[in-house]
Amino acid sequence: MVKKLYERMWSDTRKHYELTQNEIDVLLFLKNFAPMDTAGDIARCRALSRSLVSKSVESLIQCGYLDGEPDSRDRRYFHLKLTEKAEQVLREMQKIRSNFWSMLQEGVTPEEMEQFLRVLGKMRHNLEKILPQGQE
Repeated sequence: MVKKLYERMWSDTRKHYELTQNEIDVLLFLKNFAPMDTAGDIARCRALSRSLVSKSVESLIQCGYLDGEPDSRDRRYFHLKLTEKAEQVLREMQKIRSNFWSMLQEGVTPEEMEQFLRVLGKMRHNLEKILPQGQE
C-alpha cells in the first residue's frame, strides 16, 4: 500500500522528466546518501539488482543527470556525481518526498516517531545479524 502511494506521487514527475521510478530512486539515493556514490552502493543499500541499477545509471548519464569518474585507487569502481541539471530536478523531488513523509506522519506524535525509529533500528540490527554483509 505504501509503495503504491509512493509511486503514484511520482507519476507527474516521471512523465514530465521522462524518468523511470528506478532512475528517480538512483538520483535521490545519490543526493541523500553521500559519500556512497557507486552503482554497487545503490544496489546493495536499496536491495536492487546490479543490472537494473546499471541500466538506470547509463540512462541518467545519457540524459545529462549524472557524470562519473573512475576511482583513483581502483579503476573497477566508478564514482557517480550529480550534475546541475539533476540538482534542479532534485529540488522538486525533495518537495514531493517531504510531502509524502508529512502525509505518513500525520497524527503521529514526536514521541511515537522516536519509539518507531528505535524499534526499526533494532529490527535493522537483527537483519544485519541474520544477513551478513554481501548477502542481502
